[in-house]
Amino acid sequence: SSERLRAGLCGDGAGSGAFAGSAAGSARASAECACTPPANCAAERRGSCGSGGAAAGDARGDASGDEPMLDLELIKSKCTLAPQFWSEIHVEGTDAPFRVRGATYLKDRRKVVAGPAAFTFCAMDVVKTHAPTHHIARFLPSIRESRAPFSFIVNLIIPGRPPLGVVSTFMTDRHPDMLGPRPARPMQDEHDWEPFDFVLHKFLYGSAATRAQMLKVIPHIASGSWVIRNSVGTTPVVTGKALHTTYHVTKQYIEVDIDLSTHHLASYVMGLVRGATKSLVIDMGFVLEGTTPWELPECLLGAIRLNHLDVARAKPLDTSRELPLLPAAAVPAGVLHSRSSSNTQDSVAKFNPIERIDTSSSAAMNPSPAPAAARSRTPAGSAVSDVRS
Repeated sequence: SSERLRAGLCGDGAGSGAFAGSAAGSARASAECACTPPANCAAERRGSCGSGGAAAGDARGDASGDEPMLDLELIKSKCTLAPQFWSEIHVEGTDAPFRVRGATYLKDRRKVVAGPAAFTFCAMDVVKTHAPTHHIARFLPSIRESRAPFSFIVNLIIPGRPPLGVVSTFMTDRHPDMLGPRPARPMQDEHDWEPFDFVLHKFLYGSAATRAQMLKVIPHIASGSWVIRNSVGTTPVVTGKALHTTYHVTKQYIEVDIDLSTHHLASYVMGLVRGATKSLVIDMGFVLEGTTPWELPECLLGAIRLNHLDVARAKPLDTSRELPLLPAAAVPAGVLHSRSSSNTQDSVAKFNPIERIDTSSSAAMNPSPAPAAARSRTPAGSAVSDVRS
């Protein structure tokens, strides 16, 4: 409901958690909301991502001398792709083309219309490089200078001359180290975890082999020729199964690199799309797959629309110098808050405070790394690099 959505936008880490609240958590969130009155929270959140109003703050800090806050207009200004070519969907007033696994999917294979995404689509970069580039975030100001508490980055490596990097960045104002210990018996124990909590925890803390089975991309051509719509289709693709995929983790983001040149069909389709992007409106939804009852219904991680993109506008990326990763800003509750779902989709997340994730070693976001022998059995199509900066 809209009331649940508004409450979810305003919750804090102790009350409703990182993404949204349960019925009790939502009530606490409304009472503790930084927005006044709570009914304005949805508008305030869209203002922070759109017009850069007061809620967005200033990356340099405000006049009261508080810690710096996220400036989402500043983040947009650092993107290599102009905002008129990209937008977020599955939010109020936009199209909602994606369907995800429903709560009873394991019994009846039923999918439902997805609600709002868990993360906020905040940055889009389209760049050309001399060679396919992994961990491309190292060179992008929109990410390294964003000061977001945590980001989920998807880098689609598009074959061609030159290769392109199509980089979508989804942000949240709550760091995943607020996830509490995973409930040992999700169906028996009393807990306040929601399905999205379980899949996000599994993905961030899992091995490359685990991640390879989880991240799905759902394509959709909203406007374009029949040939391309038919070639692309709308079938979800589990990226780690079909394509060479690598993962790079820092203390403030995880980047997933998907090399489309490693699959003949994907390469063919992207060749078609690359030559006709100016005539297309392309949607993509990103989902962490749920495979158990406590991981369902699924929730979109992020949903994007590319509007008549001209790949000739791709800017050259300087990969000779890695940019420093600026520390996370202090973000008031609700400024960049992910949304609870509406209608048929109720998968939301609630984080509980725990000891901070250890990012001082190669085991970042993986507190129980597999033995070396086990890591050596990672599928050839996937790799992981956990880095410190």
